[in-house]
Amino acid sequence: MQTIFTVHRNRNLKRAAKIANVIAIGLVLFCSTAGAVDSERSANFEQGLMDFKASNYEDAYTLFLKAFELDPGNLTINFYLGRAAFEIGNYEMALMAFERILIAEPESIRVKLEMARTYYRLGLRENARQYFEEVLDSRPPATVRRNIEIYLNDLAVAEKSHFFNGQIATAWDWDDNVYVAPANDIVDTVIGEIRLTGKSGKPIEDLIFNATASVNHTYRPPDSTYSWSTTGDVYQAVYQTESDLDTLFLALNTGPEAHMKKYMLGLHGLANYLAFDRKRFLQTVGIEAVFGIMLGPHTLLNLSTKHENKTYYQIDNRDSLNSNLTVEPVFLFGANRIGVAATAEYESAQDDIYSYKQGGARIYFERLLPHDMMFLGYYEYRYREFENQELLFDKTRKDNLHYAGVGLSKTIWHAPDFRQNLSLRFNYRYVRSDSNIALYEYDKNVMSASLAYTF
Repeated sequence: MQTIFTVHRNRNLKRAAKIANVIAIGLVLFCSTAGAVDSERSANFEQGLMDFKASNYEDAYTLFLKAFELDPGNLTINFYLGRAAFEIGNYEMALMAFERILIAEPESIRVKLEMARTYYRLGLRENARQYFEEVLDSRPPATVRRNIEIYLNDLAVAEKSHFFNGQIATAWDWDDNVYVAPANDIVDTVIGEIRLTGKSGKPIEDLIFNATASVNHTYRPPDSTYSWSTTGDVYQAVYQTESDLDTLFLALNTGPEAHMKKYMLGLHGLANYLAFDRKRFLQTVGIEAVFGIMLGPHTLLNLSTKHENKTYYQIDNRDSLNSNLTVEPVFLFGANRIGVAATAEYESAQDDIYSYKQGGARIYFERLLPHDMMFLGYYEYRYREFENQELLFDKTRKDNLHYAGVGLSKTIWHAPDFRQNLSLRFNYRYVRSDSNIALYEYDKNVMSASLAYTF
């Protein structure tokens, strides 16, 4: 019996040794696999972090996602996965990552801030406001607080239906030819040479004080792409000497607009009123269609067509219908803005002597300069041809008009939110008219200094 018991004991010992060996091998394999997983997760996360800091967000997102799949409970990986997802516009994935962190750390202020920013991008304003206010309640640093206040202000604006902005400006102008007198006071006619007399006989200069006010109002229901926009303009000019040129101009532009992601479309009604020396001179009513589209990140194309009925109160038989078409591409390059416009216009008057067709082009250049300054330069050319001959000259009038100017503006004050500013402006303008009829040949220089308040 003793011998049998000894044999059985030896067999059990051998069996236990084999089991121990299997367990040991399993533990070694498990530890090796876990180490490999940890190593892979760490490598993905570290490389993802480098890509994230280098703004390579697509690559960072891919690597953070791999690290998350290997260790889904890691809060740090979840945070950076959410941040990378936010940067590439995958806001749903970002929300899920941040929510997993809040389950484990419900009082994490930094994650609540990221949640608020993500909800803001998704257009879920109430959710965004709730998290922004919770972060504010924690008394964050001043820079964070200011950024949150900007977000909250934008949220308030997004929920508004009425928007107002505009500009008020005053200026002093010097004009060396206020009556656009011809270069020569002797002109040839069918009855011989005529010497011009009076105020139109030779150039007269004057100082002009003028004031301009422009107010814009837009009504847009929340979350709507449609709106109703109205612009009102008032211009008043008072001449120091030539009071018969004192000017009052009123304009109203109103109508519906549609603003999509890359384009806008508007249809506006127009009304204008012009008076000289308190006597009404011109009144117009009409309609305007405008279309703008972003052709790329640096190119904007504007199209507009306008049709007006003009009523002249001091010139017989000049009442007319006017049609205008303008095409204007605008190019944006950093601090530079370049625009090129081509225009075609036709005016049909009761008396054909006033009817004309006109074509033209304009190029302008704007550049932002240091110290809140901006430079503007432009050149415009117009060719105008009238339909009927002028009997006194036995010719059909043809004009070539040239306009050139430069300007410099300086912002001397702005509100903390940049929604209001005060700027000082200096401008110079040169006008030259070349015509086949000497009576309409002239040039003039205008210099202006103005102060403008924008709100």
